[in-house]
Amino acid sequence: MNRRRFLGLLGGAGCVGYGAPASLWAQTRVPGISPLEIRLGTSLGLTGPEGPQVYDYLRGFVTQLDETSSQGGVHERRLTLFALDHGAQPQRAVRNVVSLLNENEVFSLVALGSTDALLRVLPLLSRNRFHAAPITPDPLLFGAWGGAQALYEPSLAQRIFCFRPSFELEMDVLVGQLIAEGRERPSLCYSLDATGRAIQDAVTSAATRHGCPVVAEAAYAPGESVDKAWQHLRSEPTDTVICALHTRQVAEWVELCQNRSWPLPVALPSTVGGELLLADLAQKGLESLDQEILQSRVVPTLDEGDPEALALRELTRRRDANLSEHWRPAEHVFEHPLTAAGLEGFLTAKALIRALELAGPEPDAELFTAAWSRTRELEPEAMSPPEDPLEGTSSDPFTESSSGPTEAQRRPVFHPRSVILARAVAGGKWRRLSTSDTPDPDPSPAERSTST
Repeated sequence: MNRRRFLGLLGGAGCVGYGAPASLWAQTRVPGISPLEIRLGTSLGLTGPEGPQVYDYLRGFVTQLDETSSQGGVHERRLTLFALDHGAQPQRAVRNVVSLLNENEVFSLVALGSTDALLRVLPLLSRNRFHAAPITPDPLLFGAWGGAQALYEPSLAQRIFCFRPSFELEMDVLVGQLIAEGRERPSLCYSLDATGRAIQDAVTSAATRHGCPVVAEAAYAPGESVDKAWQHLRSEPTDTVICALHTRQVAEWVELCQNRSWPLPVALPSTVGGELLLADLAQKGLESLDQEILQSRVVPTLDEGDPEALALRELTRRRDANLSEHWRPAEHVFEHPLTAAGLEGFLTAKALIRALELAGPEPDAELFTAAWSRTRELEPEAMSPPEDPLEGTSSDPFTESSSGPTEAQRRPVFHPRSVILARAVAGGKWRRLSTSDTPDPDPSPAERSTST
């Protein structure tokens, strides 16, 4: 399969890249919606530097689409995903998006990433430049593999629906936790790409707000060794390093710390693949670390008792999400991955499906926007995962009781834009910090302006 071609994923009915007949499309005025099908499209860096995580994210996303379609779809419409790979070339994402909207006429873009690609595509999302004769005022984007602040501007709130929190909010929680633990001299190592720079801005802003400016920074150029950046920060008076690098480079950083007897605590953003990192370190013989690793995450930790993780594990066991081995990164270390990225994709798809259900049997952009707003207005407490993963598992909102679904069961189990903190523990696992250990986040600038 040519990576430039579509990987059409038709839930419940195998792999296809064609969809409903043209005669059926002529019966509807909404692009991407036919009597039998809802078309969705994405462009991801499947063969880029974040390939293993992106693969897991897509796999989790497709697993839920596939399951929903096999159970009858959304208002009796199956869900078809057209996925394109832009590799390590974010400029290709622009061409991919134009192709998805023009040639495949998808109802919405979904799960788009990475940050580099999102920022390239963003100017196109605010105006209709895809059709010679306008079909829709502007394309929609639901879910994004990135957290640059530009995605959260109030002016885009009717077109871009972000499931994950912004880097601003995420880093505010992470830096707040470091200060609560008495670590007031953070340093930063970041990758010289759009993700790294966006996190750099977020860390700098958060540290300033909390009154503990970053004491030193080191930039890493992709493709090089992290040794130079490591040497620079080793000479600085820092008590924690925030590593905004790709997963493999974080593993190199930790290995340098272990081999050179500088086990300084490391704090990681959610863009680092936590499970992939610990697996990589285990392959290097570093299962037992004398170094603290803290990570901000945007989904619950993968505890055996978490209902959503269990649901994803079972669905992944029963179906392989129909992803071709051609798209599986060669360096992927899991045969049947269950990672935070996979769970994020899975939960993002659930939120998308819930919004489509609420939009009704004749959805359009306006109804979909209103439906997503309804899901966001539900009480955050009812949507957050239980503090003890073994508690509250009977309230899975997507499992109906014998008497039908209750109002609580109609709510997502995990509130969008939440931030969770976790530590690496023995056995290659992550353990979530309890709520009492976690500081209350300050809202991001965009969220502050929206709420005032």
